[in-house]
Amino acid sequence: MKKADTRKLDPHAIEGLFVGYDEEAKGYHVYWAAKWSVSVEQDVYIDKDAVLEPGDVVFEGEDLPDPNPNNPTGQPSPKEKVPTPPLESIETPTENPLPESEMPVQPLPRTRRGSLAGLPQYDEATYGHGKRRFAKDAAFVESALVLDDEESLAPGGVIVEPLESSDWFCEAVHDTMSAITEDQPHINGPEAIHWKEAIEAELAQIEKLGTWDIVEAPPDANIIDSRFVLCRKRDAQGNISQYKACLVAKGFKQQFGVDYTETFTPTVRASTLRILLSMAGMLGDKVVVEQADAKNAFLNSWLHEGEVIHMALPFHYKAFRSLPAKFANKPRKTIILCLRRPLYGTKQGAHHWYEELRRILLLLGFRVLLSDEAVFIKVEGAKFVIIAAAMDDFTFIADSTESTILVKLQMNKHFELVNLGPINWLLGVSVVRDIENQTITLGQEAYIEQILAHFRLDRARLAVTPMEPGTDFMPDSPSVSPTLLTAAEKTMYREMIGSLMYLAVMTHPDISFAVSTLSQYLNTPRTTHINAMRRIFRYLSGTKQLRLILRGKVNDVVGFSDANWASHIHHHSISGFAFFVGLGVVSWSAKKQPIITLSSTESEYVALTHASKDIIWLHKLLKELSFLYPFSLPTTLHCDNQGAIELSKDLKFHAHTKHIDVAGK
Repeated sequence: MKKADTRKLDPHAIEGLFVGYDEEAKGYHVYWAAKWSVSVEQDVYIDKDAVLEPGDVVFEGEDLPDPNPNNPTGQPSPKEKVPTPPLESIETPTENPLPESEMPVQPLPRTRRGSLAGLPQYDEATYGHGKRRFAKDAAFVESALVLDDEESLAPGGVIVEPLESSDWFCEAVHDTMSAITEDQPHINGPEAIHWKEAIEAELAQIEKLGTWDIVEAPPDANIIDSRFVLCRKRDAQGNISQYKACLVAKGFKQQFGVDYTETFTPTVRASTLRILLSMAGMLGDKVVVEQADAKNAFLNSWLHEGEVIHMALPFHYKAFRSLPAKFANKPRKTIILCLRRPLYGTKQGAHHWYEELRRILLLLGFRVLLSDEAVFIKVEGAKFVIIAAAMDDFTFIADSTESTILVKLQMNKHFELVNLGPINWLLGVSVVRDIENQTITLGQEAYIEQILAHFRLDRARLAVTPMEPGTDFMPDSPSVSPTLLTAAEKTMYREMIGSLMYLAVMTHPDISFAVSTLSQYLNTPRTTHINAMRRIFRYLSGTKQLRLILRGKVNDVVGFSDANWASHIHHHSISGFAFFVGLGVVSWSAKKQPIITLSSTESEYVALTHASKDIIWLHKLLKELSFLYPFSLPTTLHCDNQGAIELSKDLKFHAHTKHIDVAGK
């Protein structure tokens, strides 16, 4: 097989054993004897002159039958070297042996790769059956359980099949489903009553709002499907707080220009949320911070004129509802739903919901911030209310509880709003407010525990730093392994990056650089990259109790900027900045610069440019919120390079820096 990313004098190919074809992709199954593993490869040259005969290779843990079942004499082939048994042990054949054509064919034993069966030292009583064992108390991330077929409603409808692969993801899903269903479907399992109540509540809300009309399918209609997604909502302690069912349309089957056009939806930025909470913490008991949730948010908007979405009847619909009499005897495929409101999963659903929310809040006297279109404010003298909208989750900051109650009642006239009281849990983040000390702390300990359990790293040894100092992860670096990840490992690597990005954006600036660095190798990650990824998880395991503190009585905004010049093989410098409102950090960044700078002064100057962009946005936001807390402007931006500081004042070094303006654009 061709070896990727080799140097001039390095070997350009590695040798493996061809063991079969892949059934799901265009590739070959290749066995690597040194690693005792099988992978799917595409760029392969097969030496047909070196075909192995049965018995040439014995895989550890496999029981192989006699390689020559058609040899009636029992003589070994020239390639076989077996010891000659003593004469006493040779059995006399029967007088009337069966013809060879009538001999019963014994199926080959199917042994899991990595199994201990067949080894002389194997003892089943000691080692068990060879199945991978995991912690029984592992808390899987239960984002969604999907009911996708009719048979799932009948007893025994969901069958948990035995594993035929050692892929970590398949085993995780298998173990999770086995633990939850106990060979029964979710809707008939131990939590059946909760799931049925959740589905019934979802259908009742859909019917109450007049979401669809049951019609006959028009010819040539683009009909999309749907499914019920069941999820358990948990609180900050990880306990189940709600069983929720959501009917989700398969919007990926929609066609642009046919049944949707606009999709963009603004949502509150994490930096904006931290700034608002920081201001609320500074003001202490002068403000209240509460939260609320819109029930079935997407169903509160309407499809635009000219938008027509046809959807097939959801699975399990007939188990909860009966069709109108005029459709009773018609084939199921001819009966569809014509949507009047967008469901979750539709391309335009979020866009239409934001339009409806914006219309309602403008009607109630709010105005939209120019710096963040997902934040709405209303000021009347000394009274004010701020609403930060993250899709259907709302954060209220107001001068008093009476103001929030009034606004919530007004909003409740337009759509059903669930009042969640004082803020304590927002978007997977635990929020703790200390009015006496004027602080608000943010933490994601429960989320960290979930992702650690999901990736089987909850019992890994701890690390004191998120990344090894001075490590270069470029493929050409001598410290990077040439071994590429398998398809399953590549998928896991990308899932790890996605789970860490939310932490890096919300509450953990300490892992921003590490996550930003490793996310640059999503296409061809190596074993070195995934080991570095696991180190971040091990670091989080030891620091999961740490919380981001937003506090202070200082009315200044202070920024810090720095750069690491050309320390990697790619020669791009690394920019980083952090801004503090009061004594708490509210905005940060650590990323590779888009250009190659020629000096440390130039790299620091580019870093100052990126930090200045964030200052401009920050000033715009603070000016719009000046009624809440007046900050002293302009902002001081600290830099540790005298050349960059002098260059930012005037162009006295024009001869050496005249290219920066062009290169930086």
